[in-house]
Amino acid sequence: MEKKIKIVIADDSTEFGQNCAGALKSYGMEVVLCQKDGARLINTIKTTHPDVVIADVFMPNTDILGVLAAIKDMEE
Repeated sequence: MEKKIKIVIADDSTEFGQNCAGALKSYGMEVVLCQKDGARLINTIKTTHPDVVIADVFMPNTDILGVLAAIKDMEE
């Protein structure tokens, strides 16, 4: 069985996120939608272990640099 690429999309625009998710799913990828919030994104990354994350640079609570630092601190 082939492993699907898992993608997390952090976006508050329901229409945009769902359109992106639909397009990516049509190519056989697994997509998880997450609220555009750095702290929530970090938690989603911890629980879903995605291969790819799509997010804005500026988000409430933690920007993308804080998210990247948190990922670096994760043991995986």
